[in-house]
Amino acid sequence: MSGTNLSVFGVFFGLAIWFFFEPVKEPFPRAPATAEVSAEDISTASRRVRMSEPPGIGENEFRLQCQECHKLFPSDRDVRVKLSQHENIQLNHGLNSWCFNCHSLEDRNKLVIQGDEEIGYDRVEELCAKCHGTVFRDWQRGMHGRTNGYWDASLGESKRLVCTECHDPHSPAYPTYEPLPGPNTLRMGTPLQSGHDERKRNPLMQWRGATNHDSTQSQHSKEQE
Repeated sequence: MSGTNLSVFGVFFGLAIWFFFEPVKEPFPRAPATAEVSAEDISTASRRVRMSEPPGIGENEFRLQCQECHKLFPSDRDVRVKLSQHENIQLNHGLNSWCFNCHSLEDRNKLVIQGDEEIGYDRVEELCAKCHGTVFRDWQRGMHGRTNGYWDASLGESKRLVCTECHDPHSPAYPTYEPLPGPNTLRMGTPLQSGHDERKRNPLMQWRGATNHDSTQSQHSKEQE
């Protein structure tokens, strides 16, 4: 065996000894029970409903498109006035502080990207991409956002949610919320009591039920009783 191999062997042998005699680790924390998690908390439905193409709202028994009202009065791109409609919209989107950064001045049924090119609401991810290019590329590759359905296309279809099915386009930041409780699986069992010296050095065996040793020992105790 060469000197290099002996050195490598010595390093690994030393690590093995260190792991074996390492002091006992702190017990795993007990996660709270997940009984209070509601079906709404783990719903696979999208957080929002995207606008239709063309966009519109229901008014009594009629469906009105945006342009049906906006064509009745002119708008000035450079003059900002207090809105008498859409008062529910809270615009908090960084530098996008004005409607016409995203909406077409001439046709409110359209969005605008570079060079005032108009696109429909069915291509909203292209609008987001003009400012959020890195996030858009991550979304294209499945690293950002959410995909519902099957990863294996042979088992069924999948649907990748677009930006506005998760984010409010006018105020896209997510509100703060409490995270769901952590996992509390049956195999974690209950913490070991003091006196189990034979397993103190193994952090993977800190919990009763981790191996068949517990069931064997429990059965042995019952026989003694």
